[in-house]
Amino acid sequence: MYAEDWLDEEYRRVEQLIDSLGAIKASFDTINIYVDKTDETIAKSGKVLNHWAQLLRKSAEIATVIGRSTWYGLDYELESRRKEELKRIELEEEREQAEQEAKLLLEQQTEAERAQKLAEKSMVEDSLRAPKRMRLGRPAGSIRRRTVAFTPQRRASLYDPHARQYTSKYI
Repeated sequence: MYAEDWLDEEYRRVEQLIDSLGAIKASFDTINIYVDKTDETIAKSGKVLNHWAQLLRKSAEIATVIGRSTWYGLDYELESRRKEELKRIELEEEREQAEQEAKLLLEQQTEAERAQKLAEKSMVEDSLRAPKRMRLGRPAGSIRRRTVAFTPQRRASLYDPHARQYTSKYI
């Protein structure tokens, strides 16, 4: 019995070794499956990464186009604002120039009125200094005759038919 026990024991050890080898083989198979799956995953992830890289390139191109259009839009907006500012400055300059011209015209008009008043004042002063017959509006050389010989011809020339009276005229 000793030999049978030993054989049974060896047989159990061999079965355990076979089981262990089977487990090891199963582990290797599992590892191979995982390696294969990892390779597939890596390949798939590479494809995914490649796809993402392409998407990023396209989005970068789109962003570049948008950036350029935005830049051009901003540039256009800045240019239009600059033009508006130039127009506003020109309008202010024109307004200031018109105000200066109006002030100048007002000053000239005031100066002309002063000159006219001064001329009138000097004319009045001159007329007050002039002899009495000049003040009455007669020229200096004219003399008024007080006595006139009334001939029928003269009387007819002095008669004003509209007023129906005789008028006194200077000779």
